[in-house]
Amino acid sequence: MIVRLFVGRDKSVRALEEVMKDNKEILLSSQIDATQDEPTEETINKVGVTANVLQILKLPDGAVKILVEGKNRVKISYFLEKCVDWGIFVIDDLDKEFSVKDVPESEKSKLSINKFLSAISKNSSIINQKISEEIKTENQDIWEWSVNNVESFWSLIWDFSEIKGDKGSKICERVGEMLRAKFFPEGRLNYAENLLRSPDNSLAIEEFREDGFSNKLTRKELKNKTLKMAGWLKSKGIKKGDRVCAYMPNCSETIITMLAASALGAIFSSCSSDFGLEGVIDRFEQIEPKILVATNGYLYNGKLIDRSEQIKMISKKLSSLEHVLVVEYVSSSESIDAFSNFNTVFQSDPLENYILCEFNDPLYIVFSSGTTGKPKCIVHSIGGVLIQHAKEHLFHINLSKKQKMFYFTTCGWMMWNWLVGSLFCKSSIILYEGSPFYPGPEHLWKIAEKSEVDVFLSLIHISEPTRRYAISYAVFC
Repeated sequence: MIVRLFVGRDKSVRALEEVMKDNKEILLSSQIDATQDEPTEETINKVGVTANVLQILKLPDGAVKILVEGKNRVKISYFLEKCVDWGIFVIDDLDKEFSVKDVPESEKSKLSINKFLSAISKNSSIINQKISEEIKTENQDIWEWSVNNVESFWSLIWDFSEIKGDKGSKICERVGEMLRAKFFPEGRLNYAENLLRSPDNSLAIEEFREDGFSNKLTRKELKNKTLKMAGWLKSKGIKKGDRVCAYMPNCSETIITMLAASALGAIFSSCSSDFGLEGVIDRFEQIEPKILVATNGYLYNGKLIDRSEQIKMISKKLSSLEHVLVVEYVSSSESIDAFSNFNTVFQSDPLENYILCEFNDPLYIVFSSGTTGKPKCIVHSIGGVLIQHAKEHLFHINLSKKQKMFYFTTCGWMMWNWLVGSLFCKSSIILYEGSPFYPGPEHLWKIAEKSEVDVFLSLIHISEPTRRYAISYAVFC
């Protein structure tokens, strides 16, 4: 793991030694004197991290830039969230100063982007040597080549990421016209089939709730449950193009519902359980779903919020609904007997064959915020989501098999779709449902440490008294 830190010239890191006394691996061994207007060369040379300081640079404005490498990602992450209090700021993206050459030689071979470049240079059947020589190991050069060689780049991404399906002979058409451009017009694939490949006993999902509940699913268990639910959906007449909606917390049942729908070529859309009645209806009535999966309630900040009445109202308002499934997520005295229990779907015969779809067929319907009238539908294609997420997870995050990714989100935000898409990399995902600050502001960090996550991403609004946790940063694994 490599992170980059900026240590402000007018802030002291003296207190970090006390704060991090139980995390010796990443403890700052020296400090910058806050009384100095500008760190001296001697001070800069003393600043160190017991993990491994790769580079210490004095910046023109007097700040100190430290490039840190360490093995224990969680402990370094915990260190980072303490940094805001002490004037240490974390870079959250790859700026022009950072490139592949900044990575230690021992780590370079592990980067997916380097494996990708190696595939280009070694496999003449994919691309000719002249083009491969044009690509350097600088991020800007790679990007420029990708946008100037669109057909070659996306064809290579399909092959390199090992998408299961038939990409066809034509990679793109009318690529210069944004509204009319079409990628892989002959492509055929199934989204669920690609995410559920390699159904072994390795971890797929680990989920947590603010009250302490936790659960795990292996890749094999996830596939089995998905195909049984897909079989149930098929028995109810759900087919390619039908809409399946979820009014759900961030839990495994939501993911199973999405994958089961996509296994049949149906279209999935979701609202998180904290959406109000009007917000749900404004979205779902536009797309006329046949199936609704909802939870009887959820927990937030130590409180139980019942959703039984909302489910009843939604079922009456959405005339297109044919079936409603309810997940008994919390204990409630409210009756939901009029609706089927979600667990009944697992008694069905599993779907035997995935439904092959066109690359540009719809997968998701997400929505705009609704700040200027009713929320607007935004449709994402099956192949577009799969290949774009594959590129981002493999190259931007450098995610690999059996690594764990934790993104604090809900299924009402498109980052949930992005998180779930990482299953394609044969990695596992961490789900959390509830307040990020309950029972305390360190709660998510404790989960990250307990789960031994490799990538932890969060965008939490700054608010007193927990502003020190409201940071985002990039992790290069």
